[in-house]
Amino acid sequence: MSNAEILPHEHRQKLIRDIESLRQQLRCCLEEWFHITQVKKKELLELYDSYFREQEIIIQKKSLELSILQRRVELFMIKIHRGEKLTNEVIHSINYLVDKEYALLNERMNDIFSPNTKQVHNDNTHESEIPKLYRVLAKKLHPDYNTETDYTKKLWESTQNAYKNKDIRILQSLYEVIIGKEEVNHNVMDTELSLEALEQQKLKLENKLVYETKKLKKILSQEPFTLEKQLNDEIWISFHRLVLQKEIDNIDGELQLNHERYKSIVGEKYSSVQEQNKETILFEQKFSDTTYFGQR
Repeated sequence: MSNAEILPHEHRQKLIRDIESLRQQLRCCLEEWFHITQVKKKELLELYDSYFREQEIIIQKKSLELSILQRRVELFMIKIHRGEKLTNEVIHSINYLVDKEYALLNERMNDIFSPNTKQVHNDNTHESEIPKLYRVLAKKLHPDYNTETDYTKKLWESTQNAYKNKDIRILQSLYEVIIGKEEVNHNVMDTELSLEALEQQKLKLENKLVYETKKLKKILSQEPFTLEKQLNDEIWISFHRLVLQKEIDNIDGELQLNHERYKSIVGEKYSSVQEQNKETILFEQKFSDTTYFGQR
């Protein structure tokens, strides 16, 4: 065999080894992505909630109350600057307008956190997609059609739970992992492939690995993953409680200031209007975790 024949053969074998290594790295990357988004994130959020849930709920509840009150004051001031008189009819009209403006948000929060409603991540616009995703995943993961390992068993259990709860986001995540792994393993290398075709396969896998690695780094650079060490640090936990309490105190100060502004605007009508506002602000005590960490 001539040197000219040996060199291409060695190059081919190296390409094959490189491609298999890239595929393995991609498989690990996809499995890690699923673990951190569907397992790790849930664990960290639950840990954060165990320390700060009550304060976070108070902050979000008071923030909405402040936003509504500021909107009322803003509309009253517009009327005053225009030289209009604030009659009972005008006051009630403005309050009705603000109530209507915030009704959708209040209703949404009430629905999400109703004691009789189990919270699921579902969107009616994608409801028809759920059985389609489930069928694809079932064909790939069902024990009757798949060699069962600890990893595939976890994926199958996650698929079953997501379908039961109509959780479109989990099903989509599972689909991306399964199909992504199939893409990694697609076109099993043929020893007859040209060197050029092997080079193209290698380049494609390298680009995909760069993309998936960047995606992982981006996720890990966001909350709650950036808080993982702090959530095991008692000093930081105590400090963060103080930070949240300070935020609550600041909101309380803004609420008091705006109540005074409100009272100075409506004068003797303040008491009756205040009672009306309490009745129209439909906000549940259970306003909580989906409003922090970017809708969780």
